[in-house]
Parts: sequence; C-alpha cells; structure tokens
Amino acid sequence: MGVTIYALRRLIASLILLIIASFLVFGGVRTIFDPTARLSKNKDVQARERERVRLGLDKPLIVQYKNWMSGVIKGDFGREDIGSEQVADKLKKGFSKTFELALWGALVAACFGITFGIVAAIRRNRPIDYAVTAFSYFGIAVPTFAFAYVLMNMFALWLPNYFGSSEPWLFTTATTQGSFARGYDGLWSLASISDYIRHMLMPIMVLSVQLIASWSRYQRASMVEALQSDYIRTAHAKGMSKYRVYTRHALRNSQVPMVTVMALDIGLLFQGLIITEFVFSIPGLGKVFTDALSVGDATTIAGWTLVTATFVILANLIADLLLPVVDPRIRTT
Repeated sequence: MGVTIYALRRLIASLILLIIASFLVFGGVRTIFDPTARLSKNKDVQARERERVRLGLDKPLIVQYKNWMSGVIKGDFGREDIGSEQVADKLKKGFSKTFELALWGALVAACFGITFGIVAAIRRNRPIDYAVTAFSYFGIAVPTFAFAYVLMNMFALWLPNYFGSSEPWLFTTATTQGSFARGYDGLWSLASISDYIRHMLMPIMVLSVQLIASWSRYQRASMVEALQSDYIRTAHAKGMSKYRVYTRHALRNSQVPMVTVMALDIGLLFQGLIITEFVFSIPGLGKVFTDALSVGDATTIAGWTLVTATFVILANLIADLLLPVVDPRIRTT
C-alpha cells in the first residue's frame, strides 16, 4: 500500500511539474519569437495584423496557451509558422532517429561510465585511477562539436590516407545509404551490420563521451564512499570474498546516487543530441529544433521543447520509482 501511494504521489507531482513547464515553455517561446516579424520587412502593417489574427496572437497569452494545450492533449501541436506541415508530423519523423541514437548513446555511456568508475574506485590512487580521471577531465572539458570534427577527420581522412584506404573507415554523414537513411532493412546480414556500425559509431562516441566522463566520476566517488563504510569493513572481517563485497554490498549501495544523476543527465543527453545530429546531418529531433530555430518557427520550437521537457520529467519519475527498489531503506510513505 505504501509503495502504491508513493508512486501515485510522484506521478501527481510530475504531472503538476509538466503543466508548469508547458506554460513556461509556451510563454517563453511566444515572448522571444514573433512569427510575424518577417512581414515587418515589407512594412505591410495590415498583412502582419492578419497573420497575427490567423495565428491567434491577438488573444491574451493565457487563451493562447489554453488553445495550444487543448490541441497538444489531442496530439495536435499546431502547424508550423513558416510552411504548412503539422508540427506533430515533423516530430514523429525525427523521433525514431533520435530515439535510436539516444538509446545507443545512453547504453554505451552507462556501460563504460559505471565500469570505469568501479575500476577507478577499486584501484584508487593507482595508474588506472589516474587514467580514468584524466579521461573524465578530457570528456567534460572538450566541446562536443570539436570532438566530433576531430573524430571525423581522424576516421574519414587521416587514418584511411595513412593506411592507403580508398574510402573512409567511418561515415561522417547520414545522407548516404546508411542506417539512418535505410532503417533496419537487411540488418542481419554481415555487410549491413558493418554498414550500420560505420554510420552509427562516430555519432554514438560523440554523444556518449561527456556522459561517460561525468558518470564515471560520480560512480567512482559513490563507490569510494561505500568502500569506506563500516559495513564493508565488517564484511571483510567476516571473511567474505572481495568479489561478493564489491558486487553485493558496495556496488548496490553506490547505485542510489547514480540513479538520480543518470536521470538528471537526460537533459545533457538532449543537448548532445542537438549538436550531434547537426554535425552528422542526422534527420532527428535535434535537426528539427535547429531548423526551426534558424527561421524562428515558434510553434515547432514550443512543441519540441515540450516533448524534451516531458522526457526529462519522465526520466526523473522513473528514477524516483527505482530508488526504493535499489535501496529498500528509502521510505515510500
């Protein structure tokens, strides 16, 4: 009963937060972007006013928000300000590509980040710990776009030229006959798997490097704190094997803060997606956002931001629900 009430409370709190976020998103976008600004160049005041009426901008902000949210609840995010395509259709087209890249990036970051942090904590103040720390500083400090261009030059130009290859080792865009353009057709053949990897590997590396660096540092700090606890010393004193101490006690207890950190970093993941998709020409949600931003398409930007905020809030809700599972000592009442 206590778990059910806890989950219900978290769900209600997330819904309230989503409503507040949606209003702030809509109000902020409408304040910053004026879809009729392009008409001011023609100095046609009447045409601009007609456009404002067509878009509903002549109504109070709260009325605009109510009309917009009533459509969003039905799956209608409105029509793009410059053009005739439905925003929902644009978001649907980009979602599958973004989800594919985000899923791989998060999995790679979790595997390597947690592993590096555990190894660094167990081998604390040894060369491997210093190596992980140096990599973490590099991953956090290097700009995403700069790391992307270094990889592109390395795997598409420098290394192939050095070894006399006539084609790049890894592809730098998604516009060729690759995984993003072709989908999953023929994925299970050896040639298609190789082609898929050659298209996916660089974007995944770029997307995950900062997450690996950040998560490895948090995992190391959390694991070190757990290893210095009294119950760990007691387990050693009882003659328990190191493997069991590390996996059953230290690792499990160190995952509590990691679950929260990983959920919060979903926002960082979407930030990386925008840059990664732009650099590698991936037709995902990041490209939808950059294209809308370049022309000041307020309706598309509002829809994209709401979808992003929804995923961030959902990730934090999942983290809140997972915490009592990871550590039963956390109260759920």
